[in-house]
Amino acid sequence: MMTLATLLLTSAADTESQTASAGFTLDAGIVAAVISAAVAIVVAFLSPVFQSRRQRRDAVNAKFDTALGSLLTVQAARHFASGMSGVPYPGSTDQRAEFERQTAERGITTFIDLTGEAKSALADVAPYVSQARDWVTSGWEIREDKEPEMREIIERARAAAIKTERLFRSRKYAK
Repeated sequence: MMTLATLLLTSAADTESQTASAGFTLDAGIVAAVISAAVAIVVAFLSPVFQSRRQRRDAVNAKFDTALGSLLTVQAARHFASGMSGVPYPGSTDQRAEFERQTAERGITTFIDLTGEAKSALADVAPYVSQARDWVTSGWEIREDKEPEMREIIERARAAAIKTERLFRSRKYAK
């Protein structure tokens, strides 16, 4: 923008020297107003463009963060409380057995629900991470031994995914 203002000032100064011989001069206030208007127009045009680009990049980052976080959440939910011998329970033996059964059932249900949410998050990054399509469709479980590799692949794809959000180009997704 400074270059534009410098060019406008230079051309205005050249115009003043050329027109001075013809008896016409530009007032300094007019030159300043023209420069201010030009800068305002450029800023008014470019500001929303850059803001939109930043928002698109932030949205891509959020998708990646959600996918990575959901993979870790699934693995944490895999290890639910079961067989709590040694932990005191105020009820009878039958009540304790029922409590442990319900706790295990809730743990399994939570694990299944979180696995579904993780698969949904993986589907959101699938346009950027080609392997994610296979992870979403290759069975219901996200295996614990595969999870670190999945996180690494997703994290490596993040930079390329963010670069797809160009200033004036349409999006192109990985196949």
